Amino acid sequence: MDKRMTVIRRDLIFMCKLIFGYGVKIIIFQRFLRIRLIISLTIQRHLCFIRVICNIFFTYIILP
Repeated sequence: MDKRMTVIRRDLIFMCKLIFGYGVKIIIFQRFLRIRLIISLTIQRHLCFIRVICNIFFTYIILP
């Protein structure tokens, strides 16, 4: 009886560690995805800004 309880307890601890580790990995992964999304959005915004500046530069400085 006692041996079986220790085995069950060990299995429970293992399961808790597994679930906890999995949840932490999911949280980190979601945060990483969110950070990547924010970075890509800011890069797109900056690219639009740079494109506008380049257009203005070419139109007003190089072409005349």
